[in-house]
Amino acid sequence: TTCNFFLGFEHSMSKAPSQQDFQNMAVAAQKAGEVSQAANQAKEQAGGVKVMGGAAAAAGGVGLLVAGPVAGLALAGGAVYATTRSDGLGDSARACGQGVVGTAQQAKAFNEEHQVTQKVGAIAKGAYNKAKELDDKHKIVDNTKAVLKPHGTRQSK
Repeated sequence: TTCNFFLGFEHSMSKAPSQQDFQNMAVAAQKAGEVSQAANQAKEQAGGVKVMGGAAAAAGGVGLLVAGPVAGLALAGGAVYATTRSDGLGDSARACGQGVVGTAQQAKAFNEEHQVTQKVGAIAKGAYNKAKELDDKHKIVDNTKAVLKPHGTRQSK
């Protein structure tokens, strides 16, 4: 049985790895380290993962609203890339991402202080319970179904 690894070298499962296999694995590990280091440098250049995510959310949201999900995804990816650039475009993308992060942090703090989500949840639960109580008393759902049912499908008693 032969396994083809992503680096293009082959190794037979029935025999011990060769010296060449070990060299290829060492090269692969070195390349993986270089890619990881480059990714970390890009992340630092971008101002961190949150800033990259903020820029992606802003650009992706605009793309989604203007041209649909494919454009949203493409613009989000472009914004992430733009945050890693060291020119005016990169500065703008990072500023946008930082703005989104700042707004999200302010919204979270406002919610924690004023308990907005808990209050909205309690209101929604109360409205549901009141609607259920009215339906139980007046059979609104059953009566509506009976009125909307086509004449030919009514069951006689």
